[in-house]
Amino acid sequence: MEQIIEILGEEFKAYLEEVENSDDISLDFVESMLTEKINGLVCRYLGTLYKKKDAVLLADKVLRKTKGLVVERRNEGRTVLSVFGSVRYERTYYKKASGGYEYPIDAIAGVKAYDRLSEGCSAALVDSACHESYELSCKEVTNSQVSKQTVMNKIRKTRVPDTEPLAEKKKVPILHIDVDEDHVALQKRGKRTQVMTATVYEGVQKVCKGRNKCINAFSISGFGSTEAFWEKVYDEIDARYDLSNVKMYLHADGAEWIQAGLDWLPKNTQFVVDRYHVNKYVVKAVSGIPEPTKSIYRNTIWNTLKEGTKDFLNDLARSMEDSYPYRAETISEGMGYLTNHFEGIQLNYTDKNASCGSSEPHVQHTLSHRLSSTPMGWSPKTLEHLAPILAAGVFTFEPEEKKQKWDDPKPLNATKAYRTQKVKKVTNSSGLVDPEKVVFLPTHNYKKTTLGDVLRILSRN
Repeated sequence: MEQIIEILGEEFKAYLEEVENSDDISLDFVESMLTEKINGLVCRYLGTLYKKKDAVLLADKVLRKTKGLVVERRNEGRTVLSVFGSVRYERTYYKKASGGYEYPIDAIAGVKAYDRLSEGCSAALVDSACHESYELSCKEVTNSQVSKQTVMNKIRKTRVPDTEPLAEKKKVPILHIDVDEDHVALQKRGKRTQVMTATVYEGVQKVCKGRNKCINAFSISGFGSTEAFWEKVYDEIDARYDLSNVKMYLHADGAEWIQAGLDWLPKNTQFVVDRYHVNKYVVKAVSGIPEPTKSIYRNTIWNTLKEGTKDFLNDLARSMEDSYPYRAETISEGMGYLTNHFEGIQLNYTDKNASCGSSEPHVQHTLSHRLSSTPMGWSPKTLEHLAPILAAGVFTFEPEEKKQKWDDPKPLNATKAYRTQKVKKVTNSSGLVDPEKVVFLPTHNYKKTTLGDVLRILSRN
């Protein structure tokens, strides 16, 4: 082994000398050249290492006898794609005294029976696919040695690990939860779905003028069942925080599925409409009204939301509709939203701790940049795995299901226990069925008749 290391070391020195003697020593050139060459060295080293380990086990007859291994075949090649490139090595196939067969070196290398990619390479593909297309992920991670289908398959084998409850949960006075959804196109033409996301944080911290940062933020995302999503949100919060004396604020746009989360969260949780959506519907309510009346209405609405009453807001809405009947539908939609969520809007002004939420930026940062910012269609099965990863930023691979071996007995299908009679037809030179070469196959589906008895006798001859 020392000889191999010495040879590889000499090659590495030669690469460095090549750099020193090159006219181009820019970082771009050196990175490109050395990365490829060093990765090649690592792959060759690993191949040699595994081959040596296999030879050591093959030569140690005492150890093989202890483990109950009998040589079945030797020098069987295996190629695995890693983050360094293709690692090729040869190993020995053993029969186990306990039953079955195995490649001990595959276990040492951490390579499963049907894997073409190492786990590190698979993880790199999934991580890359969280930020860019499948095609670019293939190109950057494996130099296009795998297909886009492979990347998708790897995503579908992942899951976000459950958060282990802390031994001593954190005690905080206030928690904020920003909740919203991203509208994602499905592969079926014209079909869209929503992917839910929630970001939990302890408050905001000023970074610079006009920019704040969420304190200890973490995100949860889900696709499909809203009940399962809210259960996951609660479990993630409960695993980290002591919820006995914490005040919670749920910031969102007021959708029914979001307000349903109040049933899952602690009782001292209050719903707050974030200012982004308030401003959106204020603008909608006054759109199309000419100036300066438009500004007067807008200022009146804002003042009413801050210090007024819901009744006055309803009166103002009717007055606007009467004055501008051609805008009545838009005014009704905008003012209706403000009226229906009046208490949740006023909380921004009556409670100083409630005014820091904003759900839209979290959706853009967590989901939209990958799922909906470009024209693409997604499979629900892929969204089920990818959406939680985009929010959590971590993932693990699901354990492989045990595949049925060829020699495993397969249960009979009860519905096919009785088969219909089959006749194997053999044609003669003229293309017609030759009656002398017709073979009647044994069957279990027959009636007890004289003709049936004759056919059974002929099939045995």
